[in-house]
Amino acid sequence: MEFKKINSKKRKKKNTKPVKNDSVKLTKEQKINEFKARGLTILQGKKKKYLNLRNIIVAVLLILVIIFCIMALSAPTGIVEYIGSKTALMKSGESFPITYDFSAGKAIEYNFDSVLVATETELKCFNNSGNLIYSRIHGFEKPVIKTSEIRTLIYGLNESFYRIETPREEVIYKKTENNQPVIAGDISDSGVYALATESDEDIALVTVFNKDGSEIYKYHSSNNYITGVSVSENGKKVCVATITTSKAVFESKILVFDLKESEPIYEKKFKDEIIYAVEYSNSSDICVITDKNYRNIDDDEITEEYSYQHKFLNKFEISEDNILLYITADSNSSNGNVVLLSPDGDEEATFKTEGTFSDISVYNDRVFALGEKIIEYNTEGKKVSTTKIKSGAVAIQATKKGCAVLYSSGVNLVK
Repeated sequence: MEFKKINSKKRKKKNTKPVKNDSVKLTKEQKINEFKARGLTILQGKKKKYLNLRNIIVAVLLILVIIFCIMALSAPTGIVEYIGSKTALMKSGESFPITYDFSAGKAIEYNFDSVLVATETELKCFNNSGNLIYSRIHGFEKPVIKTSEIRTLIYGLNESFYRIETPREEVIYKKTENNQPVIAGDISDSGVYALATESDEDIALVTVFNKDGSEIYKYHSSNNYITGVSVSENGKKVCVATITTSKAVFESKILVFDLKESEPIYEKKFKDEIIYAVEYSNSSDICVITDKNYRNIDDDEITEEYSYQHKFLNKFEISEDNILLYITADSNSSNGNVVLLSPDGDEEATFKTEGTFSDISVYNDRVFALGEKIIEYNTEGKKVSTTKIKSGAVAIQATKKGCAVLYSSGVNLVK
């Protein structure tokens, strides 16, 4: 048997460097710690500066996109038109009081940022500061003004043509189909508008137009006479008020149309009542004012109702934030009650007045009454101010900066 001798001396290990394992990747934090351990400094290089600049540009672009989206939502008739109209209202120059020597004042309206005045021959537009923005000849014998946020519809009652204006320009000028006389009209913030006219085939006809003036809907009335029409803010629905008589009894009716449906989606009759006005206060709530009651309709049901308690509705106004009812004991227009309702019909304030008023108007929490003087009330019924005016005042219109007073020979502003 042979035995192998084992060397008891330990073999020396070779001095080899550790092999780097590329499969193990260091985290960013580990890399930084390694740099610090070696006494190295991390420098802000061009790449990081470039990334910071890129982030700033992305943030700015994102803000611009958000602003653009907000403006697009605020400008359903187009951003170019919206910006052009808003910049046109910044004009300064000739301002209140304005006199017109050759044509009497006929109508006054307010639409957010401008006061619209129709004389016998011209449509005049003023901004909130009372500066004259434009004056355009219209030629309507009985001008009627309907406003939206940007556009203004003006037509002649029982006349066959109409115009749509902005502070910058005249957008549409058209005649009705077959030169049919206009009975009523309305325009929405979306630019969609509707006209009720007499019809050759039926008693009346309602035609709805897109913002470019093209027809998109028609409703024929063969049994009822149309007394009012209103378009929702988004231009997707139309409310029509009609009236008929049977055995010497009045019967009014409300019809609500979705422009995607051929038949009305809601119908309500009111016996022995005359509808004075219908108007959308938003995209769903409809204000219905009759000679006996105020009602709020939310598309398919009556949600609020206010009775005049056998008193006389002397004046009313539907503004941006309020519905104003001026109710008196008789048609004398004196010593009445002012009732303020919210756009959805809730009662917000009611108070008594003293004196005889020929007109009354509201904006936010300021109520102006026209008599021998102009009296301003707050919503608690307290007199805030009394302003002397010259004789010949025809109407008033509350605005953001006070009260525009329409005279037969001019217009002025009471702050």
